[in-house]
Amino acid sequence: MIRRGLQDFPELYNEEFTYLYRIMDEPLLTKMQLVEKNAHEKQTGMEIIRRLVKNNLLEEIPDSKDKRVTRLKISELGKKYFDQSVESVSITSRVLSAKLDIEEKNNLLKTLKKLNEFHFNVYHQYKDSDITEINNLI
Repeated sequence: MIRRGLQDFPELYNEEFTYLYRIMDEPLLTKMQLVEKNAHEKQTGMEIIRRLVKNNLLEEIPDSKDKRVTRLKISELGKKYFDQSVESVSITSRVLSAKLDIEEKNNLLKTLKKLNEFHFNVYHQYKDSDITEINNLI
């Protein structure tokens, strides 16, 4: 969980922070788009979205072209909540990167991005495959 200094806010779990971050970066995603971009199973993602909507951090709005589609946007409260959470994430990131210099941090980030791209692809293209088939991708 990410802890903040605001007593009026419920605890924000890491997954919830990630969902808010994604909506800040890509506003007006559908629920399923948001779930897929976070590489979660539908049930897990929908539960995270439900909590965020319940706590008034995300708002559901009808799609302007297709009334069957619901889009998500961050609420004003969600923006405040996100900004408060970023402070904690920054502190956590500093602790996690500890004594690394700038070059080492950049190399670490590059490596993590490379791994993330690979695993994101595996999740979306090969999630029903066995480990041997996935291993052959390497």
